[in-house]
Amino acid sequence: MGALIGGIYAAGELDKFEHWVRAVTKIDIVTLLDVSWNKSGLVKGDRIINTLVELVGNQRIEDLPISYTAVAADIKNEKEVWINTGSLFDAIRASISLPLFLPPMYITASSLSMAAS
Repeated sequence: MGALIGGIYAAGELDKFEHWVRAVTKIDIVTLLDVSWNKSGLVKGDRIINTLVELVGNQRIEDLPISYTAVAADIKNEKEVWINTGSLFDAIRASISLPLFLPPMYITASSLSMAAS
């Protein structure tokens, strides 16, 4: 959740996000959950990310007014990865994965610039 709130804050859109969150209903939450029958996660996460992109725009990390880094896990190499360039919401999506709920996001170094810690 820190990657999400931090990214929205770094984009200068926290007030817009707060207004949206306060207006979300239980029905809205259900419609944002794109159920997946994949064994790696119950929810795909595409609908919520697309909704957030519509809300604050498809921004690049290096263009944000405040420095931002998302931390994700490279499961294959068992390493922490710091994402500080590329698509803000790709970085957020990679960081907020939860085993069995929100599946991991598979990314390559060419799709996001990453620095291993």
